[in-house]
Amino acid sequence: MQSKEEQYIRILEGSNKADYLSPSQYTADAYQSTGDKTFVFTTSFVTGPVLLSYVSWVLNDAVKRGIKKLFFIARDGYVMKEIAEELIKNKDITLHYLYCSRYVIRQSLFVIDPEYALDKCCSCGSYVTAEKVLQRVGLDSNERDKVLACIQEDNPYEPLDRTGLSKLKQRLQSCGLFWEYSKKHARIQLDQMLAYFQQEAFDDTRTAIVDSGWLGSMQAGLQKILSYNAGCKVELTGYYFGMYKREDAGGFYRCYFFSETRGFSHIAHFNCNLFECLCAANHGMTTGYRKVVGRMEPLFGVWESPWNVQLQLDICKTYARLFASKNAEWYAEDPANVDMVSKLLCLFIKRPSKDEAVVYGRIPFDDDAFENRLIPLACPLSKTELSNLLLFRRLYRKIRRLRSEAPFWIEGTLALSENVPFLYRLDFKFQNYIINIKNLFTRLISK
Repeated sequence: MQSKEEQYIRILEGSNKADYLSPSQYTADAYQSTGDKTFVFTTSFVTGPVLLSYVSWVLNDAVKRGIKKLFFIARDGYVMKEIAEELIKNKDITLHYLYCSRYVIRQSLFVIDPEYALDKCCSCGSYVTAEKVLQRVGLDSNERDKVLACIQEDNPYEPLDRTGLSKLKQRLQSCGLFWEYSKKHARIQLDQMLAYFQQEAFDDTRTAIVDSGWLGSMQAGLQKILSYNAGCKVELTGYYFGMYKREDAGGFYRCYFFSETRGFSHIAHFNCNLFECLCAANHGMTTGYRKVVGRMEPLFGVWESPWNVQLQLDICKTYARLFASKNAEWYAEDPANVDMVSKLLCLFIKRPSKDEAVVYGRIPFDDDAFENRLIPLACPLSKTELSNLLLFRRLYRKIRRLRSEAPFWIEGTLALSENVPFLYRLDFKFQNYIINIKNLFTRLISK
């Protein structure tokens, strides 16, 4: 039986479009003494080739469409821009990094479209409370306390499901104090954001944004803000690694790996939480902007690097530089290699080795922008704990409105857990396909 390393090598060897393998080998050798062996190897043989394939597809497609400016959106776009800088030679296009976040967009939208902004702040997550919703809005601690008292919220730290968030939204809609505070902060945030956008020449003139993707809320929000500033409807072009669904807000969405209408098999072997960790940046969430010596500069939330973020960035950039030097002629023609990317991600995400699960499972993660409840992507669970995640147990708990918290990366959790029954593994795989079939059916009937 082939080792995990041998399987990755065989996949990269199988690409008949370019030499992906030797840049991986040279990169892994160069960094073998700088960090964990598994992390260095996986970054060199999986993360680097996957992100480079996406970025090179973006660059070539943008050139064909006459796009002159690419704005890589913080923070997932950071490593993508680093890679793009190594590949951009001889292309009539400029690269920019836009400091932005769901937080500053949502807050600004309370001036432009307050109902839409509130709806986004009340969106679901792994652990959303009334307190967290008000944090998303941008209220300070004193204002949050006053609003919570106004709406008579007795359990501000109690996690809310979809029904609970809907009820919270209704109470906030009827709270005058909430609207007063939210619009006060929004006005300041919006003015500073627009000044920053003007400084960076971020507009809709032959411009596209680049991000990881998933739901399209960033592009929808940016379009609303640019339209408000321009006084007319603005539609952006957005490049995304994948999109589960997108908002009906206009604009153009270019998806590489999967979208609402294609790549169903890719979605079944994907995990957006783990992928976001592969795109980690070396700075915190953008929380606002301020003028420093005549320039608008971003403000950041608290950020710590408890794992190898900088090393991952360095390895990916080195891989891109070596790839560009070895594939100069081929690169200009057809960079897309989705089949190779699919095989790499399926092997890494859905069938991780114990070593990979240990290294990547301990990465702290939170699906909320504030990242104030970081927990490992995966951790070992007992048989009893795993049994609570089985399909019928989860359905029962949902019917009874009992909280059920699943790991961010179930395959990593299974790899770390001892003596997992075969039927349990089958159940979790079945749940994954059920979710994707449900999403596919929803897309089909919505056409």
